[in-house]
Amino acid sequence: CGQAMMSAADTAMVLAIVSQLGERHMTTVQQNTSFLKPISGQDARVTARVVRAGKNLVFGEIDISGATDGRSVCRASTTYALL
Repeated sequence: CGQAMMSAADTAMVLAIVSQLGERHMTTVQQNTSFLKPISGQDARVTARVVRAGKNLVFGEIDISGATDGRSVCRASTTYALL
């Protein structure tokens, strides 16, 4: 389900930002998501990384892959505003 993958990517990125910068108020400014293939018969692994954390904006990338086969099923790039 595309909506579930987008939500998982957004949530994972917020957790990645908090783990790097500490608890901050933030909001999603932009999320660009590409669905590469369906995932079925396995759990999903969501990996998020902060690409750049500036004073006001944070940029990140997220990969969602099959937990069993490790093949990417979804890629997202995000921008967050720190409030």
